[in-house]
Amino acid sequence: MLNSSKPTYSSTKMSPLFTPPMSARKPGEEIRTKHKEAIRQLYKFAKIGLQPIEGYYNLGDSTVRKILSYDIPERARPTRTGRPRESLNAQEIQNVITYISTDHATRELNWRKLRDELKLTCSPLTLKRRCNEAGYYSCIECQKPYLTREQADARWIWAIAHIFWTIVEWSLILWSDEVTFQLGAKHCKKRCIRNNTERCHLDCIQF
Repeated sequence: MLNSSKPTYSSTKMSPLFTPPMSARKPGEEIRTKHKEAIRQLYKFAKIGLQPIEGYYNLGDSTVRKILSYDIPERARPTRTGRPRESLNAQEIQNVITYISTDHATRELNWRKLRDELKLTCSPLTLKRRCNEAGYYSCIECQKPYLTREQADARWIWAIAHIFWTIVEWSLILWSDEVTFQLGAKHCKKRCIRNNTERCHLDCIQF
């Protein structure tokens, strides 16, 4: 409550006995309710002008005028605008993961297309962040899977059969580097959505 006696002040500084001190605040940080009420009281009842109030609280002219225009000095203004918080609950995330795991085509969807197909109201960034929290990331697809048991056994048998070959016999073999041929397919590396244990899953491989 303000002192009933008439306060003395200068154009740049007022006595701190009549108003609570306000510590330094970051740009955009909300002004505490007690300081808003003090500004209203100083202007309305103590008849202190805008310039001394602005100098004492280190506030801009527009900020002080907004505070004086409030119906009540509440911390969160009813007219304050901003993007509403977007969220996905645990069940919705589980449904998304189930849909992703359907086949190879759903694995290759990007976050925006996945959001549109499931008709979600969140942003693609929110969908990506929540899936990352569940352990699912957009990763580059492997170009080929690991060897199957049959392939590994066939290679092992071939090696055993040729273990006693001489240098002359090996010199008759024409060696070539490994090369991949693709017809009618994209040559760029694709991405898929998977977790860390699905690296060699058949739906996560670019054949």
